[in-house]
Amino acid sequence: MKISQRQHGILLHPSSLPSEEGIGTLGAESKHFLHWLSETSAGSWQILPLVPIGAGHSPYSSPSAFSGNPLLISLIELQREGWLTSEELHHFCEEARSWGLDEVHFDALIPLKQQLLNTAAQRFIDTPGSHHLSLEQFYVAQSDWLEEAALFQALNQSSDYQGPWWTWGDALVTREPTALTEVKAIYTNEIKCFKVIQLWFQQQWDQLKSLADELNIDLIGDVPIYVDHHSADVWCNQELFSLTKTGSPIAVAGVPPDAFSDTGQLWGNPIYMWSRHLSSGYQWWIKRLRRSLSLTHYVRIDHFRAFAAYWSVPFGSPDASSGVWIKGPGLSLFKALREGLCEFNTDENTLPLIAEDLGLIDQPVKDLLESTRLPGMKVIQFAFDGEVENAYLPHNYTSPHCVVYTGTHDNETTRAWWHSCDEKIKHQVRSYCSISGDEEQICWDLIRLAFSSTASLAIIPMQDLLSLGSDARMNTPSSPAGNWKWRIRGEALNHEISHRLRTVALTFGRIPSQQDSQSRT
Repeated sequence: MKISQRQHGILLHPSSLPSEEGIGTLGAESKHFLHWLSETSAGSWQILPLVPIGAGHSPYSSPSAFSGNPLLISLIELQREGWLTSEELHHFCEEARSWGLDEVHFDALIPLKQQLLNTAAQRFIDTPGSHHLSLEQFYVAQSDWLEEAALFQALNQSSDYQGPWWTWGDALVTREPTALTEVKAIYTNEIKCFKVIQLWFQQQWDQLKSLADELNIDLIGDVPIYVDHHSADVWCNQELFSLTKTGSPIAVAGVPPDAFSDTGQLWGNPIYMWSRHLSSGYQWWIKRLRRSLSLTHYVRIDHFRAFAAYWSVPFGSPDASSGVWIKGPGLSLFKALREGLCEFNTDENTLPLIAEDLGLIDQPVKDLLESTRLPGMKVIQFAFDGEVENAYLPHNYTSPHCVVYTGTHDNETTRAWWHSCDEKIKHQVRSYCSISGDEEQICWDLIRLAFSSTASLAIIPMQDLLSLGSDARMNTPSSPAGNWKWRIRGEALNHEISHRLRTVALTFGRIPSQQDSQSRT
């Protein structure tokens, strides 16, 4: 990734936007947000993974690393195109209003919206017309993942195949060609409906990206390092993961015990068989990043440290404490990505990636980050531990080649963090920033600190821009419920906030010149 000038941006997932549909979509509200961002002179909009959500409604636990999240599709746009009736849309929006404005009520939303998407997709299929040509073109363009993801989803939603894929019977677990042919014939219509819905996601996203290009705003996506065990990705590529012949994991992912947890974090994702990825020239990873980079301008790579060494926990362990460190693929993966994805490389022959280099970072991780020439992350909330050598304190940044955040989607909001800080930390913050430490102003104090740093890009979570408390937290790691549901009120996207942010950006030189902003690298 190369950022030619100092810039700033906002971290906000589309699902958190205000809308009439109970969840933010890729329709009018996302376009409005892009225009609002433009008022702030922001250069970036960072989002969470765009893939379908999985366990706990998490976008980091998905049944497909290549598909788009159907919940983000605008039903209003589908009604305008004639695939839903006004009565169907009205009934849905009336129901959505009963859920309130501040949260996504996934349990109520998912079955109702999926039913309407299926209804609309069936109309698309049954109606003659030129729109079928766009579907055929979509098949060709996305042929390396679409068929597998569609079949997986058809089986996953069928009452005949309750449970995860490794319980679907020997023939399907081992993907015997005859068995696959038979189920494809049985679920032909369901497969086609899935593809239509994915076409709509692609079309609506393409419109949004075109607007971002017009407004000179970079979209920053997110790719989790691991994929879910119950996913099309693992089912269709079992040889690339540490699995038994029956599909059970041999080892799973997590992180070791640390100051925050005596037992570590047991994520449960199957571990990669990196030697097999290497022998294939990392083709699966190349396809995965190509898909992500086709949707956004840059991509944040989650848990970058695992590419140097990852924590492997024997399957069945009660927690992550029994794991061991195993060497990761290292630089060989990124060399393969640079060659296989050369069309996305920047002027320095570096991929437009951001390394999430948080957590337990040792010298091999630092060496890998330097070798890949990727920017790492600096989090202001992590800067204050009483040590002047803390790497997250802005005076210790050794290069502008990094991205600074007040906090991330996994942290408390800055206001809630400040409320929970002990007096020693608060004293350090007051002294370092030369501020009073007023809770009403602390978010903007740390926004100014981030903007004043040498980091080329400063990203602020929307919650911090609005000085919101713990009720607006997006995710609590290792907490299986209550996450990913926060939504913003429409009136929050006002001129007062955009003007204030633009003023701070102007003060610290984070508004790109007109000349540079009109040309992308």
